[in-house]
Amino acid sequence: MGLFSKPSFLKSPSMPTMSAREKSPEATRSSPKKNSNSKSKAPAKPQSLMCLWEVELKRARRPGWKPPAPVEGNLSDDEESQCPGWLGIDFQNRGDGHFIITNIQEGSPAFAGQKIMVGDIVAFIAGFNMRALNSEQMRTIITGSPGTKIKITCAAEFMRTVVDGVSQDEFSASHLLASGVEVKVARVVSVKLKVRESSPLA
Repeated sequence: MGLFSKPSFLKSPSMPTMSAREKSPEATRSSPKKNSNSKSKAPAKPQSLMCLWEVELKRARRPGWKPPAPVEGNLSDDEESQCPGWLGIDFQNRGDGHFIITNIQEGSPAFAGQKIMVGDIVAFIAGFNMRALNSEQMRTIITGSPGTKIKITCAAEFMRTVVDGVSQDEFSASHLLASGVEVKVARVVSVKLKVRESSPLA
């Protein structure tokens, strides 16, 4: 610092210069800002999806079952091998080929642990698509022999709509059977389960 120069604390602070735009009166008027989200995106078309889960049940001996009267000349006493297996589930056709659980018999293999509930869709049984089986094939696969296990894939339907990138899921609350009877869905379903499109089950 020179001998006669002003100390720095006495120097006038430098004033910021204004641009021509700032000096103009029009600059004081706030220009409308463009809002990129002014127009909300139209929601995408709802997508039909299914949650799937697999249940393994052990067939029980059908309660109250009695062997048929012995046929003359047949000396077989293997009563247990003749008794059909029992799961304790009743299901009916919805009309579009899907089968809906309509009743779970108390004390049955299906009743324990609430692994299967009224309103669940029976999608696959023992690896077979239920919609591809006739009634005789279903009966043969389901009954089996007491003590043997069978895997059943259940499903729950829901509609997914994406609005502004956010998924909104709404699960089916009931099913209308081919008989005209409405069946309420008892299970509270979570999308954390395996999800797939409904179409592969068609």
